[in-house]
Amino acid sequence: MSDSTRDSKRPPLDQISRIINRVRHAQAGHNIQDQQPWCVFQLLPGDLEHLFSFLRDDEDEKLWSFFRDKVRYDYDSRTCRLSLRMPTPIHEIFLTSVTENIRDQLKKITTGTSRVAADFAKNVDSKGSIALKYEVDGTQNQGLSRVSRHEPDGTFKHREAQDPSIIIEISYLQKRKALTDLAEFYILGSDGNIQRVIGLDIEYKATKRATLSVWQPEYIGDEGSEELVATQALVAQEFRDQDGNPNDKNPGLVLSLQDFATEALIEDPSVLTQQITISSSELCSMLTSAEAEAKQGEENRGKRMAMKGSGRKRWRTRTPPEELDSDDERELLAEEERAAKRIARQDGAFPGREREK
Repeated sequence: MSDSTRDSKRPPLDQISRIINRVRHAQAGHNIQDQQPWCVFQLLPGDLEHLFSFLRDDEDEKLWSFFRDKVRYDYDSRTCRLSLRMPTPIHEIFLTSVTENIRDQLKKITTGTSRVAADFAKNVDSKGSIALKYEVDGTQNQGLSRVSRHEPDGTFKHREAQDPSIIIEISYLQKRKALTDLAEFYILGSDGNIQRVIGLDIEYKATKRATLSVWQPEYIGDEGSEELVATQALVAQEFRDQDGNPNDKNPGLVLSLQDFATEALIEDPSVLTQQITISSSELCSMLTSAEAEAKQGEENRGKRMAMKGSGRKRWRTRTPPEELDSDDERELLAEEERAAKRIARQDGAFPGREREK
């Protein structure tokens, strides 16, 4: 049974204590044995505000600051599900390679012959993972916020735009089912200003298969009564086969500069015809390199300069001495129980209010 499945069946208060426990150990730099890159927790209406209040009021004043500044999380107000994002080294290295490739191609356009395209491209850049908050329909929790929050893995945004135009999500086993919902949130929540959602699925069980999916906004219906929908324009196109070889029958990622634009930014986006492409072979090479680099890090391999002289090290004296964090599993469980008891004592003391500052 997956971590997300186990978590979703736990009582709400225990869910909050488990979230806090994971945040504490992430803050301390501990590895959690069953940690997944996409952990889903089923909460009840109002529990998110309860969680925030506990984090703010906890005796460790740094816990809220750490959660606010360092923890990446998503919250769907329609389902009251909170997801913690814990990217793996493969995830981060692969994302960086894809992002840098797109940035390099945008930079080349800025030195091209089309002045219109050059002027536009120089104002587009990667913005990394940024929190996007949009109001969503379908929330049945009366009186509570209808605002959902997601932190995509990567974004590209024009300097004058309110929303990013391109979203990149690295997907894997636990996150795969959520990808369609995420694409819909980004496209509909932004009123179609997010032009493309790119999903790169890099983990298929027991194989090296990797695929590419793309979503885009589309209006359907008669003129004057059109409805905006998120359409999947590319469905799980394989760029690496089960044996780890590039699938050159498929073109890979194909974008145009127009995909980075809306009519709010340029009167006629269709003039931005310059292509930005990453072939299946290139995507495969990037992913294979990311896997090799991550494995090298895990095994502490690679070239390293030797120390000079005696090899002795002089560490500075810590004043006052810092307390050592215990890795003992019994202590971790005891901390989880203490957190649950503190939450239970406070249960009902926090009104359902939206305040995350």
